[in-house]
Amino acid sequence: MNSIGSGMPTYIDVSNVTMITIDALLYLLAIIDKMKFKKIPIHIHGNLPTDPAANEIFAKSGFLKYVKSNSPSIASSDDCVQIYDGNDADPQIAKKLCLFAMDKLNMDRNSTKGLFVIVMEIVSNTKHHAYSAIANLPKWYAYAWYNKNDSEISFAIMDTGLGIPSTIRKNWAEKVSELIRKIPLLKSRDSALLRSVLKGDFRTQTQEKYRGKGIPEIQSYCTNKYIIDLTIVSNTGYVSIDNNKEIEFTTPLCGTLFSWRMKNGN
Repeated sequence: MNSIGSGMPTYIDVSNVTMITIDALLYLLAIIDKMKFKKIPIHIHGNLPTDPAANEIFAKSGFLKYVKSNSPSIASSDDCVQIYDGNDADPQIAKKLCLFAMDKLNMDRNSTKGLFVIVMEIVSNTKHHAYSAIANLPKWYAYAWYNKNDSEISFAIMDTGLGIPSTIRKNWAEKVSELIRKIPLLKSRDSALLRSVLKGDFRTQTQEKYRGKGIPEIQSYCTNKYIIDLTIVSNTGYVSIDNNKEIEFTTPLCGTLFSWRMKNGN
C-alpha cells in the first residue's frame, strides 16, 4: 500500500498464489480507487497465478475488466455474479444476487427478500461514508461466488469510502451538543465502534427507498441463520458475528468490507 501510494512503479506478483478469496480482488480495486482519488500517479503491474484454480477465479470474476490486461476475461460465468460496481443504492445488483441465489440454492423469490434487504442496506449505506468530492467514483464493488462442493454462495461488498468508524467520528464531532456525551465512544477502538453500529447506537433517519432498519437488521439475518459467517472489516476494526470475535488491526483497511455466506436450505 505504501509503495503504491508513493507513486513508484509497483509489481504485484501473484504467480505462486494457490488460494484467493473474492474479497481480496475487491480490496485491490478499492486501493486503486483510493490512489485515483488522491490523484497519485499509479504505476501498477502484475501477473496472474500459475495455479489453474486461482487463475480461473481471476478470469471468471470479471476483475480483468477493471485493469489493463493482455489475458482474456471470461464474459460471463455460471459460477459467479461477476464484479459489479456502482455509486449509489442500485436495486439492479440486489436483483442480480437474488436471482443467482434462486438459481444456485433452489430458493423461491419470497425466500430471497432478506437477501435483497441486506444488499440494499449495504449499498445505500455507502454514501454516508464515501468520497463525496468525486461523484463518479465507484463507491462499492459487489461479487458473489458459488461453491459447488459445499452448495453455498459467498458474497462480498467492498465500499471504497472513508470507512464506518471514520464517518462516525466525523458525524458526531460535527454535533457539538452530543460531542461531550460521546467522547468515550469516539476514542474507542474501530472494532468497538463497529460493534456499536451493529447494536444500533448510530442509526440515522432516512426516507430513502429500499432502506430498512440499517446494519442492525443485517445482523439479525445472521442471528436467525438466514446468512452465516457475517464479517465486517472497516478501517482497523474487524468483527465476526458468528464467532463473536473482534480484532484490531495495525494497518487500516481502505474502506469497509461486508462478507457473508448462504447455504442451500437456510
